[in-house]
Amino acid sequence: MTERAKNAAGVALAEINKAKSDLTPAEIERRAENYRRHFTAPITPNALAMHWAKCANPPESRANRYQMPALTDADHEKGFFHGTEFDDQPSKAQKSPVNRYQMPAATAEDHKNESWGDA
Repeated sequence: MTERAKNAAGVALAEINKAKSDLTPAEIERRAENYRRHFTAPITPNALAMHWAKCANPPESRANRYQMPALTDADHEKGFFHGTEFDDQPSKAQKSPVNRYQMPAATAEDHKNESWGDA
């Protein structure tokens, strides 16, 4: 280990000692293992010191990490556009629960005004 690396490890260890005065080698090893579970970046003394508090516990199960919360019937009644910038401008399709996701039917006037590029 170079002198610079020894100094960096010493500084990191001093910071960790300030956070936890009853530090043991086993505690460092335990948190280092948790660091490896939290992060894909290589572990360094400085990185472990920086993330000391987060590494007190292993990460939550990856299976539940990105799971959406369960929706209630009230959530479903609000519809697809609830909570978006469209809330204050409901369209005809949004007003009707049956046709919420369908395009409104074209009228004869709509067909008469269509342009097919015959300019």
